[in-house]
Amino acid sequence: MRNKNKIIEIEENPLATLLGTHVSLHERIYSSTEILLVVSSIIFSITAGMLLDKFSALTTLMKLATMVLITSSALTLIICLFILRPQLKYKKGGTEFYYMDIFSRFTKKEYCEELYSILKSDEKTIKFFVDELYEIGQKVLYPSYEKIKIATEVLIGGIIISAALFLLSVVQIYLF
Repeated sequence: MRNKNKIIEIEENPLATLLGTHVSLHERIYSSTEILLVVSSIIFSITAGMLLDKFSALTTLMKLATMVLITSSALTLIICLFILRPQLKYKKGGTEFYYMDIFSRFTKKEYCEELYSILKSDEKTIKFFVDELYEIGQKVLYPSYEKIKIATEVLIGGIIISAALFLLSVVQIYLF
């Protein structure tokens, strides 16, 4: 028989496991975003340097390929910056503990009292975890994965289009 006043242990709580999974997925999002940032920054830097250095010597197709590559890597960089800083605003009915402005709304004492009152009750603890899982999934994970998908598609699409244009320019140079 379970004691109703017992505080739920994290190891016993499947909701804590789910919350931990959400957090690890969020860390994976950041890792993927960092990789995309590095790759697009390198592509952007090399391509921009090449363009500025030898712009007049390039054929029209090579100039176009270079511009596509610069544009796709710049768009990827911008999208990745939005992933690293998700838009979080507290809305009535949402969990109050998830948002950064929590410290402007609560004193340390109020925060501790509210958190303790949640942890005192099994029902409140479960509701808290469920609310947190939903908020993290809805406000952070899903939008971030969508943005990573878009950023990856933009970068890969730019690379493929640029490669095709470069090949066409090489063919044009050697055949004409």
